[in-house]
This record gives sequence, C-alpha cells and structure tokens, in this order.
Amino acid sequence: MDDFKDTIQDSINTNGEFCLKPNDATTPTTVAPTGPCGSPDYVGDGQCDDDNNNADCGYDGGDCCPGNTLPPSGWNDHCTDCTCIQDGTKC
Repeated sequence: MDDFKDTIQDSINTNGEFCLKPNDATTPTTVAPTGPCGSPDYVGDGQCDDDNNNADCGYDGGDCCPGNTLPPSGWNDHCTDCTCIQDGTKC
C-alpha cells in the first residue's frame, strides 16, 4: 500500500498539477505507413494531403481536386504542392 501512496504523491507537483514520474512516462512510437497512402486516415476528408495524392492511394479520395466550384474552406491547409493530378481531371 505504501508504494501506491508514493506513486500518487509523486504524481502531483507542488502546484497541484498531475505529472508523470519520469519512469512512468512512455515515449510514443511512430509507425511508418506500409501502404501507398502516407496518411491513410485522411483519405477523402476534404483536405488535400500530398502524401496521399497518388494513383495507388486514389488521389487522396479526390481531395486535391476540389472541382470547378469554390473549394471547401481549408482544403489546402495540409499540403505543399496541392496539385490536382487525378486522371481525367482538368486543372
């Protein structure tokens, strides 16, 4: 029981804020994508992602080709090139 009490006390700093002890903190691991999409969770979300804008990833679900109408707000916030390269689409 003393170990549990020590852990709780060590997790509260002098300002009353919660903080992890260094030995309790874990470094997040980043896993590189294994498929053609650099950011598979963001395909077809309405925002162009350069790393998904390729044929094997379905051109980011069309996100980089907003069409002839006014593009949705923020469609190009997450890309550098932002080029519509989808087959059969005019720029």
